[in-house]
Amino acid sequence: MKNMWMVRAGIDAILIDEFKSRNIVALGWGIGDLTNKSEDDIKKLLEDKYPENSKNSISKIASQVIKFRYKIKTGDYVLSGDPSNRTYLLGIITSDYYYSTELDKKGENFLGYNDTHNVKWFGEISRDRLKKSTKNTLGAASTLFNINKNARLDILNAFEEVNKVKYDYSAKIIRDYLDDNNLGNFEQDEFEDAIKKFHNMYSPEILEKFNGVDLLNRIFLHDGDSNNLCYFLEFSKDFNIFGSISGGSAYKFTLYKKKDSGWVYGSSLKSENLTEDEAIQVGTKIRDAIVKGAEYIKNAKLNTIDDYNKLESELNEIFKDTYVNPTHSWIHKYYTIVFPDKFAKWHSDYGRKKQLETFNIIPNNDYYANDAQFKLLAEKAGIKFYSLFDENIKELLGDELDFTPDDEEEIDNAPKDFDESGELEFSNDLKRNIIYFGAPGTGKSYNLNQDMEKLIKEENDYERVTFHPDYSYANFVGTYKPVPKDDSISYEYVPGPFMRSLVKALKHPEKAFLLVIEEINRSNVAAVFGDVFQLLDRDKNNESRYSIETTEDMRKYLKDELSEDYDKIKIPSNMFIWATMNSADQGVFPMDTAFKRRWDFKYFGINYNEELISHIKVNLNNQEISWNDLRKAINNELLSYRINEDKLLGPFFAYNEYLDEEITDEEFKEIFKNKIIMYLFEDAAKAKRNDLFAGAKENNNVIYSRVCELFDAKGIEIFCDNIKGNLLNSDLEEESSEFDAEIDSDIFDESE
Repeated sequence: MKNMWMVRAGIDAILIDEFKSRNIVALGWGIGDLTNKSEDDIKKLLEDKYPENSKNSISKIASQVIKFRYKIKTGDYVLSGDPSNRTYLLGIITSDYYYSTELDKKGENFLGYNDTHNVKWFGEISRDRLKKSTKNTLGAASTLFNINKNARLDILNAFEEVNKVKYDYSAKIIRDYLDDNNLGNFEQDEFEDAIKKFHNMYSPEILEKFNGVDLLNRIFLHDGDSNNLCYFLEFSKDFNIFGSISGGSAYKFTLYKKKDSGWVYGSSLKSENLTEDEAIQVGTKIRDAIVKGAEYIKNAKLNTIDDYNKLESELNEIFKDTYVNPTHSWIHKYYTIVFPDKFAKWHSDYGRKKQLETFNIIPNNDYYANDAQFKLLAEKAGIKFYSLFDENIKELLGDELDFTPDDEEEIDNAPKDFDESGELEFSNDLKRNIIYFGAPGTGKSYNLNQDMEKLIKEENDYERVTFHPDYSYANFVGTYKPVPKDDSISYEYVPGPFMRSLVKALKHPEKAFLLVIEEINRSNVAAVFGDVFQLLDRDKNNESRYSIETTEDMRKYLKDELSEDYDKIKIPSNMFIWATMNSADQGVFPMDTAFKRRWDFKYFGINYNEELISHIKVNLNNQEISWNDLRKAINNELLSYRINEDKLLGPFFAYNEYLDEEITDEEFKEIFKNKIIMYLFEDAAKAKRNDLFAGAKENNNVIYSRVCELFDAKGIEIFCDNIKGNLLNSDLEEESSEFDAEIDSDIFDESE
């Protein structure tokens, strides 16, 4: 998809009328004609022109001038605002950069706006028709910037003329191809035969006749049998021409039969085993929903996007008592074959939207609305719906993404490579709410930081906070506080890390913003999150499923920051909340089930990433000892005392600073005494000191200071015979490895 640029029309939009009447956009910093100037030349000219400006200021100005000179291309969209009537002017760039002095003739207020692009203006869009997130994006202070993809789509969907031109343009290309090749409506026997065959096997009327065990066997996957609806939809070559739904597991069909354990119902995250009678009840309910949905489709008027949006709402209601969603690929493919003139043979949401972009159509956000868009194009082109996706048709439009709607002769010269800096800058597949948990030293923070590097591009795009027993809602979300002002004290709303992150995410929806919470269970999370807890429940678009009312002080703060009224707030999809939690600290403040349910738990077993510390070896009392072997030997001994896994030593418990470097013997000893021995002595093995440190006993007792002294002199001799024997014989049994694949059942079960 092409870029869309915001170009401000000067101070207080003084140039907006000139932009309209002259069909241009213009900038000017008084540094002359840039036609033959390089990027470095532009920076030098600005430094000479504005010597009093800081380097940072010059860099920001240069960035905008360079974008105007080199990044804006013929065929890009352009937007400029008129705040006096709350409208935006939308058009398309129709020329390369050029230098003009025409505006100088208008008088003093217009001097210097010489850097110019020609524009074909489509018309105006009311600001009130746009989403809040789009308004926030357009409210950025910069004179020129690339508008992100989500805001771009919202603007173009709000401007009906753009899509009308696009449908007509693409349809004409398709129609000309069909006429030139005498293809008529491009009906294909292969599709028509497959449609008849499918109707004879699995039409809604036939599905309705299935009952009991026959219903299960004829509709759902079972026992490797290929004679059922779900098998045909996914695996049959005869029907793959209607789009693929392959991949994933049998859970996609909601109900299926395993060879060894019988019928299973639900999803990969939450499923249950059913008796045959129970499976018949569930299967009948799903079948009835499919048939009822087909009946609605058969009788519905489906011509417009609104019609298809209503259809999606009706189907959601029909399927609400099943685990099946009408946007599931197998349900959509079924309806596509039964009603080939109403639905497209693309079934994944991502694939459908990418295909619409290939056809030069701005995709609607809603799933079934995309079918309406495909259908409208097919009808305008006079082509069979299924043939719209023929490779020959797609190739016609594959290179036509940039075009000037009123000048089709220029299409071949339109640029094909676009700067996609306006796209989402992060993967939309990343989990939004994650708790990294495990025993101490298992690498929770280390792995969170690694994940963060993949997500966050700039240091200001994340905040890190550590919870503690006295941490409160006021600290986390915000509250009124006394603030020094001149010679007095005033009370102002001071936002917490949650509110600061929320505002950043709302201002810049194309970027990811991360709030990191260390030690989340060391505070009372129910009290700290308060009503914000409700926002953690995300929908399929990764936004909060439910909103909460804002307080008066929140509303004032949000108005000041975002220039919009927010009576309610939600967490947007670009705001991530990741937390760490020591499973050893579960008793500090327990989390209730409702809170855990709103998070994805990422568990780190006691030996997770142990290969990263395999190089840490030292000489203790003339014996070469591996830290990993010593750690495992101690853990095995602790397990023999029936000490829980969350008290064991993780690979990074003490030596995480030495992952990429060697450690001296003396450094190892100091850290071992101050961290490992102290932890074992005062916490993990407190009740078993005499047994664990048997080699350091004097008069049947062990003293911490004496244990440390003997460690300096004797190394591992301070420990009991089991630990020494395991290390000296290099024959460690991996008794603790079984814990790598398991987690504390209380946490896992309640977090699903």
